[in-house]
Amino acid sequence: MLKYAKIFDNNTGLCTVGIGNNSLKYTQMGYELMDVQQSDIDNEWYLSDKCPLKSNDEKLQQAKEAKLKEASEKAFEYRDKTGTISFNGRPVDTSLLSEDETTIVVHTELLNQSDMFQRVVGFQQGILSGDQLYNTKEDIPVFINEQESQAIYFAIKDRAEQLWMNDYMVYKKMIESCTTADEVNGIVIDYDNVPLTVQ
Repeated sequence: MLKYAKIFDNNTGLCTVGIGNNSLKYTQMGYELMDVQQSDIDNEWYLSDKCPLKSNDEKLQQAKEAKLKEASEKAFEYRDKTGTISFNGRPVDTSLLSEDETTIVVHTELLNQSDMFQRVVGFQQGILSGDQLYNTKEDIPVFINEQESQAIYFAIKDRAEQLWMNDYMVYKKMIESCTTADEVNGIVIDYDNVPLTVQ
């Protein structure tokens, strides 16, 4: 890449590089138009033929490590913030129902696993009975009984297990099978749209 530069160290080719294209300014300061490149190791500018660069293997390894970290962080975020399961809820406000309906599809977050487990235990120990109010992700109060709370709890538990045992592992295998950093960087981690198979 041609830029106005001044050699700082002849042995290493380290340069200072001018910003912009003000040729008059830079030539007056002793800069010359040179073929330079920015190092991906230290982010400094060098003469192109002396520029220290990471090997393709180093780039691949760093890309894999970064993408695995991203996959893990996004799985935790999905589990703790954005992941949901759907269930058929009996709304308190029956005006939400159509003529022949007794339930509507509503959602709850995966992060409610502990709360739902406490409800299951409460029903089993006789602390809770009959219909209990539950507020859904949509902020719709619904009635849930012992069977429904168990079904919701196990649906959350199953989805959380699938997240780590299947979905995360799909991305991990995809990342590990890549042979270039560009392939790794092309993987989009989205736990709402996990590929069915590793390509």
